[in-house]
Amino acid sequence: MPLQLRHLVFIPLLALTACQQPANDTSTNSLSGTSHSRSAVVNNAKIEISKSALEYNIKKVQTLLGDKSSLCAILKGDAYGHDLSLVAPVMVKNNVQCIGSPVTRN
Repeated sequence: MPLQLRHLVFIPLLALTACQQPANDTSTNSLSGTSHSRSAVVNNAKIEISKSALEYNIKKVQTLLGDKSSLCAILKGDAYGHDLSLVAPVMVKNNVQCIGSPVTRN
């Protein structure tokens, strides 16, 4: 079953939801009735963005859009911690017509 374009919107939401876990969590395993606790999260996580994977994903979305629409990449401040100056040139090189950023108000 091919993935419909409207479902692509949910991919970042699912990734963000899956990554956001509380630092301290005491929970009970409903199957065994045992409880466990997690200690504070150590800030040693690292995420790398594959330039080739990003380019592939851009091309895939552009192919799905065809000539009907153009792609607009919305990048939060510093591209979600990955440095906007590294991500934006990949977008420009791959003919992304629009790069947007949300406006924050104090």
